[in-house]
Parts: sequence; structure tokens; C-alpha cells
Amino acid sequence: MRPLLILLLCAVVLGQQKEGTEATEEQTEGLPDFGDKKVNKRLRCSACKCVVAEVKGALDAVSKLRHGKPKAYELEDKLDNLCRVMRDNYGLLRKNNKPTEIFSKNSAISRLQGNWINSYLETRCGEILSEYEDELLSSYSESLIDLTDLICRQGDSTCTEEQIQTEDP
Repeated sequence: MRPLLILLLCAVVLGQQKEGTEATEEQTEGLPDFGDKKVNKRLRCSACKCVVAEVKGALDAVSKLRHGKPKAYELEDKLDNLCRVMRDNYGLLRKNNKPTEIFSKNSAISRLQGNWINSYLETRCGEILSEYEDELLSSYSESLIDLTDLICRQGDSTCTEEQIQTEDP
């Protein structure tokens, strides 16, 4: 009985490691300083790219279910909980166990969650949806790079052309 219990506990612990982890005190001290204008612009760009990718994925899924002819309310409904879901699923990518300025939802890559990280992304998501919802709803069928360029570079002015072309993990 005990070996089964130990095996079950190991599986739970290993399964939890794929999720983003809370920051230790050392990691908290190493978090990007979003008060620094250059750092904040890179964080804003990364967050914008993530929001656009999530919106596109969500709206593409609705469109596919409706054979390319989704109703406007179906598209809008899909965006309702998007920011909360992003808050729960994203974190800052870690390199060499230190947080970077890149948001990621990839659970196979080490991510850091907690502190201001998730509320920053949720707030940023709300700002983007509030400001660019019409553009997102009317242009989601464009390529991801074109849509990201439209929202994050041309509209929001947080990303450079080079950042738009760079694929984050």
C-alpha cells in the first residue's frame, strides 16, 4: 500500500512542477523592474503578443466550429473570460532560473508566477481588449504575425517590427 501512495505523491509533485511556480524571495528580487520604461515596454510587448495569440486562437476555434461563419455574439462571448484564463495559465519565462521579460504559457518550460506577474498580464489583457476589440474581432482571420503587427506595433506602439517577427516560446 505504501509504495502505491509514494508513487501517487510523486506523480502529483511531478505534475505540479509543470505549472508555473511561485517566486522565491531570491527570484522576487530578480524580477524585471516594470518601473523602468525600457523593461516595461518589453513586458508590454510580450503581454500584447500573448493576448493577440490567445484571441486569435479562441476566435479561430469558434469560426471553425461554425464553418467560417460565426455569429458576432459568439466571438464576443469567447473573449469574456480570456484575461482571467491568461492570468491563470501564463507566467514569466525563466532562463538559468531567473525570470525574463517574456510571458509564456508553455508548461514544458520553466515559468514564474505570482507576485505582480499574473495581475500585470491580466490588466494588460483587459487594456488591449478594451482598446482593440473591434480590430481583433474584424481582423482575426489574418495571419498571427499580421494581426500582432496591427495591434501591438501599429496600434499599441509597444513592439518593434523585430519583436513582432520573433517567436516567443
